[in-house]
Amino acid sequence: MGRTGGKRAFRVYPPWADAPDRQAHVTRTWQSECFLPVPETGGLDLDAVRADRLYIPPMTRRDGLRQRRRPA
Repeated sequence: MGRTGGKRAFRVYPPWADAPDRQAHVTRTWQSECFLPVPETGGLDLDAVRADRLYIPPMTRRDGLRQRRRPA
């Protein structure tokens, strides 16, 4: 009784940040696919399909990818 769990957190290393060590570099490498590039010029030209895949839950996607089947 009275036990508490350990730390529950994770670090995010965006592509534009420096990775301070080897593990951070490895983490930043796989996390980089989860970021969408936003141009600094002001015009927003996002890849809508990629944005859907990253940020819209699978059940509501309009592209039909990875749709979960509902039990009958």
